[in-house]
Amino acid sequence: MIDIFKFDVYRGPNLGVYIRSNDNVVLVPMGYAKTKAEKLAKYLDVDVLYTSVTNTRLIGALCIMNNKGILLTKTAYQN
Repeated sequence: MIDIFKFDVYRGPNLGVYIRSNDNVVLVPMGYAKTKAEKLAKYLDVDVLYTSVTNTRLIGALCIMNNKGILLTKTAYQN
């Protein structure tokens, strides 16, 4: 059975624009609220990784990710 959780990012419904996840990690924008990121990681049972792609918060829109890897542009940054 799959659990369904309602979650918003930056007070909007566009979760996939800002966040990307696989079975091991959830990528969230740098500066994103630590408490919300931890809650999301707990829901998904994954680790949190704060990052930025081309100095924006648009991680979900600017990367491709599955359980084997992440495809990012050269301008990605990990904190």
